[in-house]
Amino acid sequence: MLRHIGALLYMKFKTLSKNKSLLLQMISPLILMVFNYQLAGDDLSSNDKFTFLILSLTFCLVMSIGFPITIILAEEHEKKITQTLLLSGIKNSEYLISNIILPIISILCLGLIIPTILSVNITNYMLNYILTLVISGLSITLLYLLAGLLLKTQLQAQVIGSIMMTAIVILVLSPTIGNNILDELAYFSFVGVINKFHSDPTFSFQENFLLYISWGTWIFFLIFLNKMAVSHRKKT
Repeated sequence: MLRHIGALLYMKFKTLSKNKSLLLQMISPLILMVFNYQLAGDDLSSNDKFTFLILSLTFCLVMSIGFPITIILAEEHEKKITQTLLLSGIKNSEYLISNIILPIISILCLGLIIPTILSVNITNYMLNYILTLVISGLSITLLYLLAGLLLKTQLQAQVIGSIMMTAIVILVLSPTIGNNILDELAYFSFVGVINKFHSDPTFSFQENFLLYISWGTWIFFLIFLNKMAVSHRKKT
C-alpha cells in the first residue's frame, strides 16, 4: 500500500512540476496577498489584519489547493491515466489518499506562512486555528477532488472550479452581506468553521457540539461521494 501511494505521490509531484501555468496559479494568491498587505499593512488595525488573514486563507485554500486538484484530475481523465492506474492494481483508497496527502501538507504550510507574512499573532487561539485550518482545508480539498473525479475535461474543470470558488467566497463573506438565510446556510456548511473562527477565534468546540457534528458530517459525506466517484471513473 505504501509503495503504491508513494509512486502515486511521485507521479502527482512530477505532473505538477511540469505544469508551469498551474504552478503560477498556485503561488499567485500568496503574491497578491503580500502585495496588498504591503500597500495597506501600516494602516490595518489588528482586527483588520485578522479579517485579512481569513480572506487570504480562503483564497489560498481554493486557488492554491482546490483548483489545481480539479485541473490535474481532469487532465488525467483526458489522458485515461486514472482508469489505467485503477485497472492496474491501484486500490480506490490508495488513489484517494494519494490525492489528499500533498494538499494537506500544503494546507499546513500555508497555515504557518500566512499569519507570519501578515504579522498576525495566533498563539492565543492556536488550537482553534489549526482545527479550523484542517476542517476547512480538508473539506475544500474533498470538494474539489470530487469535482475533478466527475469532470471529463480541463475546460470543464476551469469553469466549474471558478463557480465553486465564487460560491465558497460568498459563503465566507456571508456574515458581512446581511442575508439571514445565506448566513445560516454558510454557518452549517463546510466553510462554517471559518465563519465561526472569524467571529469568535476563541470559541469552544465543546459548546458548539451541533456545529462540530455538522462539519464532521460534511467531511464523511464528501469522502463517501469521492469513493463513489472513483468507482465510477474506474468503469469509464
